[in-house]
Amino acid sequence: MKFIALALALSKSVRGLDYPIGITNCGVFQQIDEAPKRAVTMNQGATEVMLALDLADRMAGTAYLDDYIWPELSDAYNQ
Repeated sequence: MKFIALALALSKSVRGLDYPIGITNCGVFQQIDEAPKRAVTMNQGATEVMLALDLADRMAGTAYLDDYIWPELSDAYNQ
Protein backbone atom coordinates (compact mmCIF):
# COMPACT_ATOMS: atom_id res chain seq x y z
CA MET A 1 0.00 0.00 0.00
CA LYS A 2 2.88 2.40 0.62
CA PHE A 3 3.92 2.00 -3.01
CA ILE A 4 0.40 2.87 -4.22
CA ALA A 5 0.39 5.96 -2.00
CA LEU A 6 3.73 7.02 -3.45
CA ALA A 7 2.43 6.43 -6.95
CA LEU A 8 -0.61 8.57 -6.24
CA ALA A 9 1.62 11.34 -4.92
CA LEU A 10 3.69 11.22 -8.12
CA SER A 11 0.76 10.88 -10.50
CA LYS A 12 0.61 14.54 -11.50
CA SER A 13 4.24 14.69 -12.61
CA VAL A 14 5.25 11.16 -13.62
CA ARG A 15 5.49 11.92 -17.32
CA GLY A 16 8.02 14.59 -16.47
CA LEU A 17 10.29 12.22 -14.53
CA ASP A 18 13.81 11.75 -15.69
CA TYR A 19 14.56 8.13 -16.45
CA PRO A 20 16.04 5.85 -15.32
CA ILE A 21 14.12 5.78 -12.05
CA GLY A 22 14.31 3.25 -9.25
CA ILE A 23 11.52 1.66 -7.24
CA THR A 24 11.87 -0.52 -4.18
CA ASN A 25 8.84 -2.73 -3.56
CA CYS A 26 8.77 -5.49 -0.95
CA GLY A 27 12.49 -5.02 -0.45
CA VAL A 28 13.33 -5.58 -4.12
CA PHE A 29 14.89 -2.74 -6.11
CA GLN A 30 13.94 -2.34 -9.76
CA GLN A 31 15.46 0.16 -12.15
CA ILE A 32 13.13 1.39 -14.88
CA ASP A 33 15.06 2.79 -17.81
CA GLU A 34 12.12 4.38 -19.63
CA ALA A 35 8.38 4.82 -19.27
CA PRO A 36 6.47 1.81 -20.62
CA LYS A 37 5.07 2.23 -24.12
CA ARG A 38 2.51 -0.61 -23.90
CA ALA A 39 1.87 -2.89 -20.94
CA VAL A 40 -0.46 -5.64 -19.80
CA THR A 41 -0.94 -5.88 -16.05
CA MET A 42 -1.52 -9.32 -14.61
CA ASN A 43 -2.81 -8.43 -11.15
CA GLN A 44 -4.75 -5.68 -9.47
CA GLY A 45 -1.77 -4.12 -7.73
CA ALA A 46 0.09 -3.62 -11.00
CA THR A 47 -3.07 -2.25 -12.64
CA GLU A 48 -3.56 0.31 -9.89
CA VAL A 49 0.10 1.36 -10.02
CA MET A 50 -0.13 1.98 -13.77
CA LEU A 51 -3.32 3.98 -13.30
CA ALA A 52 -1.86 5.97 -10.39
CA LEU A 53 1.18 6.80 -12.51
CA ASP A 54 -1.16 8.23 -15.17
CA LEU A 55 -0.19 5.54 -17.68
CA ALA A 56 -3.68 4.28 -18.56
CA ASP A 57 -3.21 5.32 -22.19
CA ARG A 58 -0.25 2.93 -22.39
CA MET A 59 -2.13 -0.08 -21.01
CA ALA A 60 -2.95 -2.73 -23.59
CA GLY A 61 -4.94 -4.83 -21.12
CA THR A 62 -5.36 -6.10 -17.58
CA ALA A 63 -6.36 -9.33 -15.85
CA TYR A 64 -7.19 -10.85 -12.47
CA LEU A 65 -8.97 -8.08 -10.64
CA ASP A 66 -9.92 -9.46 -7.26
CA ASP A 67 -11.47 -6.37 -5.68
CA TYR A 68 -12.93 -3.02 -6.64
CA ILE A 69 -10.54 -0.55 -8.24
CA TRP A 70 -9.75 2.32 -5.88
CA PRO A 71 -12.36 5.07 -6.29
CA GLU A 72 -9.59 7.57 -7.10
CA LEU A 73 -8.58 5.40 -10.07
CA SER A 74 -11.95 4.14 -11.30
CA ASP A 75 -12.45 6.79 -14.01
CA ALA A 76 -9.08 5.98 -15.56
CA TYR A 77 -9.77 2.24 -15.29
CA ASN A 78 -13.17 2.52 -16.95
CA GLN A 79 -11.65 4.24 -19.97
